Amino acid sequence: MIENLFKKLEQTNRRLCYFILIISSTFKFDSLSESVRAVRVYALRCPWTWIVELNFTCRHPGYGDRTGLILLEVLTDHETSVVVQKGVVISAVIDDSWDEVDQKFIGDQLSLIVATDKDAYYSDNVKVCPAP
Repeated sequence: MIENLFKKLEQTNRRLCYFILIISSTFKFDSLSESVRAVRVYALRCPWTWIVELNFTCRHPGYGDRTGLILLEVLTDHETSVVVQKGVVISAVIDDSWDEVDQKFIGDQLSLIVATDKDAYYSDNVKVCPAP
């Protein structure tokens, strides 16, 4: 019974992250919709927090809405990490470089680190979900 609940939560979070990706400006601008694939979905130890990793391909390099820019015609693969906590997307980062939520490049500050033991999630030096 618990396994079924876990699988349903995983599927729900995967669907939410897929939806967030397809409405994002980077994806809407020039992505190949058939290229989206979920790479990994896992829960952190903190309650109700999931990370969904998705890959997709764009027709041009870059991020966000690039209308009016001169662009190279090069297929570009992207890796996206979306963090969902209690059904709310709290972070969506593409290629560890672009904050899709705030539509800006990530600076030198710590912006997305997920502990390898899945204990905690950090955003801009603030611990969002404390380790147990």
